[in-house]
Amino acid sequence: MKAKTIKGESIGVIETELITALSDGFSPNLAFVFLSIEQDIDKLTNLLDSRGIQIFGATTEGGEICNSELDKNSISILLLDIDLEDFKILIEEVGNQGLKETTKSLAQKALKTLNNPAILVSGSGAWKDYNLEKIVNGFKEVLDSDIPVYGGIAGDNLLLQESFVFTNNKKGNHAIIIIVFNADKIELKGVSFHGWNSIGTAKTITKSSENIVYEIDGEPALQLIMRFGGIQKLPDNLYDIQTEINHSLMIQLLREKGEPIMRGGVVNMQDMSLLFTGFMPEGAKIKFCLLPDLDTIDETVGVIRNFKEEEMPGPDAILLFSCTGRQISFGPEFNREFKEIYSVWSRPIAGMLSQGEIGKARGGDLELHNLATCLVALKEK
Repeated sequence: MKAKTIKGESIGVIETELITALSDGFSPNLAFVFLSIEQDIDKLTNLLDSRGIQIFGATTEGGEICNSELDKNSISILLLDIDLEDFKILIEEVGNQGLKETTKSLAQKALKTLNNPAILVSGSGAWKDYNLEKIVNGFKEVLDSDIPVYGGIAGDNLLLQESFVFTNNKKGNHAIIIIVFNADKIELKGVSFHGWNSIGTAKTITKSSENIVYEIDGEPALQLIMRFGGIQKLPDNLYDIQTEINHSLMIQLLREKGEPIMRGGVVNMQDMSLLFTGFMPEGAKIKFCLLPDLDTIDETVGVIRNFKEEEMPGPDAILLFSCTGRQISFGPEFNREFKEIYSVWSRPIAGMLSQGEIGKARGGDLELHNLATCLVALKEK
């Protein structure tokens, strides 16, 4: 498998970069495309389609990753030449059936498409159905646990209005897209890591409904978080409220098996509840986490170096999904994470800042993550 990355701040730059990439006889038939919501999706897909290149695309949550760099309002593309029989791109509108049933439908098609599948996934329209864990549960109900599934949720530069996933002839603002690889020919392995350390004792969710938490340890959820985070008074607007909460305490959901996972919450001022991206069942145990220090970047890179040594010493290409919340937490140092990840292999990397990350937790099951980095390595056998 040959792989190249191209990037640009406009379709015109991408067209020039594409011509250069193909000038040595390179003939890709697959493109992973990550682009800002401000870019022209239709124009870009027409450009790639005219070259006979199939597209797996998603809009980003405020950042596009290409090799060691993170840009904004740009386009990042990973170009691959893979036997056409070894992959298939599928996309479905969510519609009235919901995230879980749409994912189940795609997973069933994946099993019929290839005997030994490995799957990458993205979804759009998170704010139309905020419980994104339903995507994960859809896969779990259909696929064996040893089938790899990784990916990231599309965004829209934190506007929280409309995101897209797309392929050559179709795009959707409330849709799920998967690419199914033939795992007999294409090796796909991934690793997910967040690095947040918990503090204090575990607390219990005492009142919730699916992904909405009303009470923790018998106390209104927002009230308890304000108390433990030392927040005396909330700001007037929702954006500043969200920033204040996220800069004070984050929530970690404990699992019976594997590492705990992070959960991002949105404040509902009307009833002091918190809306999360995944299920938060009554009786579940949580812990609070302070913002990480910069050592977390070093820990993340260390986990990826171990992944290289133990799982994937020489990939042909890499995809990277990193939560936009990490950028908020790490500030200017965030770019160092990408530079150091790239140095692990110095192979072509493309990816995006995402609204949620999908992959197996270390030592655990397939999960929807928040505040995590999810790296996926591809190698032709």
